Amino acid sequence: FLALLNPMFKRLLFLFIYSLIFLPGGFAKEKGIGKMRQKLNAQSDSRDTATVNLMNALSTEYLYLKPDSMVFFAKKALEIAQAINYPLGEANAMGNLARVYYVKGSYLLSLRYALDASRASEKINDLGGMAYALNCIGLIHLTQNKFEEANRDFLKALSLAKRLKNNKLQASLYLNLGISAAENKNP
Repeated sequence: FLALLNPMFKRLLFLFIYSLIFLPGGFAKEKGIGKMRQKLNAQSDSRDTATVNLMNALSTEYLYLKPDSMVFFAKKALEIAQAINYPLGEANAMGNLARVYYVKGSYLLSLRYALDASRASEKINDLGGMAYALNCIGLIHLTQNKFEEANRDFLKALSLAKRLKNNKLQASLYLNLGISAAENKNP
């Protein structure tokens, strides 16, 4: 069908489809980031839990857009959280660093932060933080073809996600278990 269309019309059609699919979400995400940055600038001298939470949230928004910005805000959140003795903020920042280093392909750094996030989350009984850290550790094991270890981590995380009724994380973990089985040629 597309082969029969005029080349100019074909380009316009692709541009239209592209704009429908990708642009609105991108603009919305940038708008949300802009609002968070404005709020952060307004409280630029604050070193409190709200600032740490905002930096962690902002860090998360940058994961796929600008990973280096994610690293910057997560490290800043970690620094402030440690200075004010805010364990949940520390655990979240370490979890964010684990995720971004995984995405960047720096698996040793990712593993280091994921293990730190897991310990910090366990210390404060943050089941969500533990589940996300275990998921990240499992993904790192998967990159090393350590399927049994990966499955163990995914199943522990899945148990926590079920307790929390976190459907999004459960879906991610089922997908990761499926990928592990497929990679291990064990459908």
